[in-house]
Amino acid sequence: MSELHQFNDWIGPVVYLLTTLFIGWIGWSVKRRFVPREDHDKLNARVEKVETRVTTVENKVADLPSAKDAQALAVRMTELTGELKVFDQRFRAMESAGARLQLQIDRIELFLRQQKSE
Repeated sequence: MSELHQFNDWIGPVVYLLTTLFIGWIGWSVKRRFVPREDHDKLNARVEKVETRVTTVENKVADLPSAKDAQALAVRMTELTGELKVFDQRFRAMESAGARLQLQIDRIELFLRQQKSE
């Protein structure tokens, strides 16, 4: 019976020590696996900022013309360039006609002045 009594005397502290070590090990493991609240909040704030920036960029990209639109715009600009060249030629012809008309008006004016002075 004394052996059983001696066994009971030292088994309690050993079980207590092992239980404490086990609980400490669990706490250490949990701390390694989970992020501290402050770090989580900082990371969450960064993620929210990035999401805001990505949303802004996505909205701006959505407003940009597509490749098809850009090609259509380039074709239309080429057409307008051709039309402007045609108008330029017409205006030059009108300018030339205007210059000839002005020459005729000047001659008529000169003729009328000469007729008046005679």
